[in-house]
Amino acid sequence: MRNKVLLLTLSCICLFIVVNANFVHACSPIPWNFEEAYESKAMVYGKVADISEDGRKVTLAVTSYAGPGKAPQTIYLPETIDNRSKYPAGNACPDFSMKFKSGEEYVFFLSDIPPNLKLLSPSWITASQVENGQVVVGYPNGETDSLEDRLQAFAQSKDYTIQSPNDHSPVWGKSDKLLVPSMIIVGLRIMLGRI
Repeated sequence: MRNKVLLLTLSCICLFIVVNANFVHACSPIPWNFEEAYESKAMVYGKVADISEDGRKVTLAVTSYAGPGKAPQTIYLPETIDNRSKYPAGNACPDFSMKFKSGEEYVFFLSDIPPNLKLLSPSWITASQVENGQVVVGYPNGETDSLEDRLQAFAQSKDYTIQSPNDHSPVWGKSDKLLVPSMIIVGLRIMLGRI
C-alpha cells in the first residue's frame, strides 16, 4: 500500500510538472542562436538611420556586407510582421517580431536581396543587436561574441568576402518608395499635356 501511495504521489508530481512546463513554454519564445542565421543569403551590419511603422520598418546605413553582389550603402528594409492574427483563437501569446530604434546598430539577416529583398524571419529574430563590436549570439540569455568573427565565419561558409560600401554603392529597397510619387508625376504630365 505504501508503494502505491508513493507511486501515485510521484506520478501526480510528474504530471503537474509536465502540464506546467507545456503551459509556460506555450507562449515563451524558443531559444535562438546565431548559427540559425547562417540560413541567410546575406548579412548586413549597420546603424538604423530612420524607422517607421512603429519601429518595424528600418532605413539602414550600411557599414559591412557579406553576401552576393556589391555592398549597398543604404537599405530600406521590409517591415517585420506581427503574426498574432494567425495564432489559434484564444491564444494570448505576445508578438515575438522585432522592433528597432534609430541610432542602434544591428546585423540583419536577409533571405534574399534585390530585386526580391526579404528578411530571413520577419515575425521572429531577423537581426541581432551590436554594441561595442559585440553581437548578441543567443536568446534568451543574451550571450555575445565578436561581430567581426561572426561575420567572417558566415562569409567563409558561403564563399563571400566582407565588403564596405562606397559612394557608388547601390541603394536597396528605395524603388518602392519612389514608385507612387513617380506615377503621380507621370499622370499629372499626361493630364496637363492634354489640356
